[in-house]
Amino acid sequence: MVHIDRIDPGPVHAIPYEFPELGGSVAAWCFPAYRAFASGIQPSLPVGAAPSGEGAYCLDGDSIDVDGIRVGAVAGVIGNPSKSFRREEHEFLRAVERVAGLKTDIPVLHPDPCGTLPARPGHRALGDLLERASPMLVICGHSHWKGHEVEELPNGGQALNTDGRAYVMVGSD
Repeated sequence: MVHIDRIDPGPVHAIPYEFPELGGSVAAWCFPAYRAFASGIQPSLPVGAAPSGEGAYCLDGDSIDVDGIRVGAVAGVIGNPSKSFRREEHEFLRAVERVAGLKTDIPVLHPDPCGTLPARPGHRALGDLLERASPMLVICGHSHWKGHEVEELPNGGQALNTDGRAYVMVGSD
């Protein structure tokens, strides 16, 4: 299982964000990039390196093996399916169950499970589903959570909300 042990208190880099609708100009702000030290990740893989021959994957209700770590994803958010990138709750949750059933270490979701603090809003049914699943490191980011701490889930897993931030996971020291 991949488990975040600690996150640097301050960003290690800033990633400029371009707005194509503004003619490609760089915004006045950047995404802060933090280092997250995690057990279960190879400490020798350099930052920014990808295993040879790997490309980009569009995962929706599926997972793949990336250097011994099972990464999965479910696209979209829960909502009115007549709007872009929205699914009915039961359809979205069924896709999350499918990804969890593939022994996924890191599922990437847009919506957040509910956190334990009022400052960490999210979707209750998604949180309930994740609590019943095997422990995983859930990457999410629809709702803004104050701070960038990792939310410990009751089943031993974790949720990391990446709203407005980027994280580079490296092996723990």
